[in-house]
Parts: sequence; structure tokens; C-alpha cells
Amino acid sequence: MKSENFFNSRAFFSGLILLFLLSTSMNILASWQKPAESPPISYHIKVSLEPEKAMISGEEEIIWENRSREAVPDFWLHLYWNAFKNEGSVFFQEARAETGLASVQPREGQWGWIDLESIRLSDGRDLKPTLEFIRKQRPDSLDETVARVFFPEPIKPGEKAHLILTFKGKVPAQGMRVGFRRQAFFISQWYPKPGVYEPGRGWNCHAYHLNSEFYADFARFIVEITTPSGFVVAASGKEISRQVDETARKQTIVFAEDWIHDFAWTAAPDYFREEVDFIPEKEISQEELKATAELLGLSPEDVTLPRIKMIILLRPEHRSQLERHVRALKAAIKYYGLWFGPYPYDQITLVDPPYGTGSGGMEYPTLFTAGTSLF
Repeated sequence: MKSENFFNSRAFFSGLILLFLLSTSMNILASWQKPAESPPISYHIKVSLEPEKAMISGEEEIIWENRSREAVPDFWLHLYWNAFKNEGSVFFQEARAETGLASVQPREGQWGWIDLESIRLSDGRDLKPTLEFIRKQRPDSLDETVARVFFPEPIKPGEKAHLILTFKGKVPAQGMRVGFRRQAFFISQWYPKPGVYEPGRGWNCHAYHLNSEFYADFARFIVEITTPSGFVVAASGKEISRQVDETARKQTIVFAEDWIHDFAWTAAPDYFREEVDFIPEKEISQEELKATAELLGLSPEDVTLPRIKMIILLRPEHRSQLERHVRALKAAIKYYGLWFGPYPYDQITLVDPPYGTGSGGMEYPTLFTAGTSLF
């Protein structure tokens, strides 16, 4: 009798979960589409990695459109890697209070930082003299993860600000969600990144907290990544071109994507890389399609999923786990697609990140990290 009640209760709660999933699916399947208009912000970034020094240097072009009804006098930026610059950052103050500083304190040479070397308008007017660090949440800190510059005149509604920046950064060895081990790098929250202007409220641009998410406008990205030749590189978006300079022993790989809100990348000379296609006709039976369509009140064509390129990067010592990663990724594309709606991009990249970088189990547009403790 107990066994029967147990299974009945399991069936009841499973039914509730299924109803929730189906109601959500109906809304998403019926309404989602990539917007026809351009995103409010576009980036063109050129970045170079010096693995021996664990340094990056970059040039960044930002075009930001004021889509509010207010004139905007200033521009706020995240400089996230400065969370790892000193013990006075908001990140380390919160780490000290929550876990004890010893558990997260980098050793000498493991600190990270980002320096905004220059920022100007495309017409040449220099904004760097107006730069100031904002510490509204923790005025007692030495935090430098949020910076503000002022425009010569406010950006009116509908106008665009065209900015040119240069920056350099030291990759933190043991950061949160970013880091390196030997010559294997996982790079996230790495570029000067605008906050989000919210009409009537101003800039939403918070410091890097110990426990926080990352908020940004959806955007168009073109990112040129230069590394030593022979490095295996993967990133958000899709690769659109590749050039190799044999004399300099360097390569430049260009990635691009529209309507994503962040950009992460990884590089190492010894990644094992595999490409596999998710082919819906092979992964989803006609019976599954018909059953899903019937539950949603749609036709099988309405719930048919698209073909997707899957790129998988594994650390060489984990190469034997390829099939397990492929199987898990196919299952995620299939079941999330049937339950919540199709994956909206042409490509997805799964990365087994360098050990000890704190970057496992993270999600970025078109790219996410696993880690063998998770798979």
C-alpha cells in the first residue's frame, strides 16, 4: 500500500512538473524569434594573448545607441578583472566576510587586473581625463571594477555614441570563472563592458561581487583573437575567418554573432577538439515529435528542431570522455528544445576548462563549460 501511494505521489508531482513545462513551452514556441532590428550596442574587439606572460592587450570599438527618451551625459563600464587586483576590492571584502580570505587569496604572481589605457570618441575627443571609479555600494573599498566617463555633450534619444578604447590585462591565475593553468586559458568578463542604461533609473552597472550574475545589453560582436599559431581556440559565436602569420608564428581567428549579451573564449595548444552535428532526424523519433506536438496542440513541423553544429573541446587527459560529453550535449539540445523551444543559434560549444581555474559549470552565449566533476 505504501509503495502504491509512493508511486501515485510521484506521478502526481511529475504531472505538475510536466504541466509547468508544457505551459512554458507553448509560450516560447509560439513567440520566440530573433529580433529583426539591430541590437542597441555593437562591439568590434581585437585582442592578443601572450601566454608566457598571461597577458592580453586589446582594441575595442563600441557603438551604443541611446534608446531611452532621456539625454545621457555619461557612460559606465565594468572592469571586472580588477576584482582580482587587490584585497580592497568588493570581491575580496565579501570573500573575507563569507569564507575567510585565505581560501581565495592568490599567491604572488597570481593576481589579475585590467587597465583602460585610453578611451575617446571616434572623432578623437579624449574621454580619459573624465574617468572616475564608482564605489557607491562599498565606499570604503578600493574597488576599481566600475568606471564612468562623461561625454562632451549628452547623447540625445536616438543618437549613437561611437567610442574607441585600448586596454591591457593580466589574466588572474585563480580567479572566479576565469584563469589559466600553464598555457591553457579560459577567458571571461575580460573586456571593458558597458553597463545597461535603464530609462528613468540611469546606469545599472554594479561592482564584481563574490556572488552575482552579469547583466548586459544584447549586442552584435565581432572579435579578432590573436594567439601563437598552433593554439586551439574556441569562443562565443561562429568562426568566420582565420589567418596565420608563419613568420611571426601567430594566428588571428575572427568570431562573430548577433544578439548575444556576452563573449567568452578559451585557448590552449593541447585541447582535443571534435565537431559533431546534432541531427534532429537521428536524435528524435517521429513518435516523440508527434507526442510533443499533440501535448502542445501544435503540428509536428512546429516542434521540429534545427540542425546544430556541436564543437567540443576537452583537456587531453579527458579525451576518453568524449562520448559522454557528446551524449549529454545532444540530450540537452533535444529535451530543452522539445520542452522549452529550439536552441536559437547555429552552433554550440562545450568546453572542458583548464583544471584549477574556477571556470567549470559556467554558461555564456553559444558556449558553456563543463568539467569532469559535472560530467
